[in-house]
Amino acid sequence: FKSLLYAGALQPQSGNDLFDEKPERPFRKNPGFARFMRRNRFNLIKAHCTAAFRDDERKGTDKWYRIRKLIEDFNENRLRTVNISKLLVPDEAMSAFRPRTTSSSVLDHISYVDRKPKPMGTEFKCVCDGRSGLMIYLEIQEGSTAMKGKAFRDELGAASAIGMRMALGATGQLS
Repeated sequence: FKSLLYAGALQPQSGNDLFDEKPERPFRKNPGFARFMRRNRFNLIKAHCTAAFRDDERKGTDKWYRIRKLIEDFNENRLRTVNISKLLVPDEAMSAFRPRTTSSSVLDHISYVDRKPKPMGTEFKCVCDGRSGLMIYLEIQEGSTAMKGKAFRDELGAASAIGMRMALGATGQLS
């Protein structure tokens, strides 16, 4: 599953097209992932893999409980395993989401950011290592009300506070 997930990110096709045996264009062959795993099995695993990171103890107090532990674990892992350079590059990212039934698929942690090419999903502020290109820190953008309670917001204002948290978070100095 993991290999197909990673390999799919490198392909020009996406979704179910990765499993099709028929060539999409005469000179480009589809990868034919069906040789390795049936499409319905892949889709079932993909649909349920985020449940491994759910923190149900936070369910009543944190609308991001489904993915917060994943982000915290990612940040802790990067601090532990990546030797970062002095060149830190701040940016933002969008983890796109396409709901099947309603505008948010009844998920609280979905944002709509009009300026993004794929505007629905989870927005993150992130820091990459400028030498290796590795993403080393992520912060979920939780909406204006929730972000008002974050560190440095009152002293520095919204934009500067994000920058300060990203710099300190990427270097392990954010508590």
